[in-house]
Amino acid sequence: IPITQMQQHAVQESDLFGGPFTIVLVDDQEDSRDMLRMMFESKNHVVFDGADGGIAVQLIAKHKPHVAFIDIGLPVMNGFEVAQQIRQRKELDGVLLVALSGYGNHSDVAAALEAGFDEHITKPAEFASLEQLLSRKRHSELAG
Repeated sequence: IPITQMQQHAVQESDLFGGPFTIVLVDDQEDSRDMLRMMFESKNHVVFDGADGGIAVQLIAKHKPHVAFIDIGLPVMNGFEVAQQIRQRKELDGVLLVALSGYGNHSDVAAALEAGFDEHITKPAEFASLEQLLSRKRHSELAG
């Protein structure tokens, strides 16, 4: 197959599945944040990242991402506070908020959901789990 046909096929496939996601990724652990950003970008997603809760709110409000992955233990404003602020803004209702936490027992998950997160993922996050989450988000967008 000539390269131009392969590129065209890739574009058509991307259009069929809704194209790349816009993702906000906020984690104060630079290595973790960089690794996840590079993985998402390798799948052609657009990623805006930061290291504290105040930046998280700003990035989400500005870019209105499909998905926001937010660490719970952030400086300035913790992840629970970020989720609460985002959920108070109707124009951001469509953002899928995902808590990233080193703690994953039942009470940790319940606290994240109560704060306004849609999902909770225990760190270190396996990229396959994150891809499954994005796939579910895409499916819900196509169905709804």
